[in-house]
Amino acid sequence: MMRASSRVAIVGLMLGGLLLGPASAQAIPITVDGGWVSFTFDSGETGGPWTFTAPAGGVVLTITDRYVYGERWDVYDGASYLGATSVAPLGGGSCEGNVTNCFADPNTSKGFFNLGAGARSITMQQIAGGSTSGSLRVESVVPEPGTAVLLATGLLGLALRRRGV
Repeated sequence: MMRASSRVAIVGLMLGGLLLGPASAQAIPITVDGGWVSFTFDSGETGGPWTFTAPAGGVVLTITDRYVYGERWDVYDGASYLGATSVAPLGGGSCEGNVTNCFADPNTSKGFFNLGAGARSITMQQIAGGSTSGSLRVESVVPEPGTAVLLATGLLGLALRRRGV
């Protein structure tokens, strides 16, 4: 006969397993400004997580469909919903898996997401299409030279105004 303390321990372990759920997928580290990263996962599964640390200026996460037209994804950063990739025609064509061609093809679904500095954990859930194949990349946001000139001019104007000039 099982002791009461043993039963309590077993029930506790079972409840803990239910609350914690299954072990999460292993993170896939990606490099900012490292180029395209291809992915494939089964319909109904969650893709990722892809992890990276965005630098101080932030990054742009770009996602594109690959192969058969019509795949589309909801995109998350941790528990935060970032949005969905664009609507594209369902079936009937393919960009043949070449990521450069797929990215340029207007018939493929794409998504562009601006993310601030910090640690990121990106996951995706397929919401349309057949097999799930795509590519993603993370690029640093580099301010244009005109932005720095505009900022410097504004600061100079404030300094001159303060001096009474």
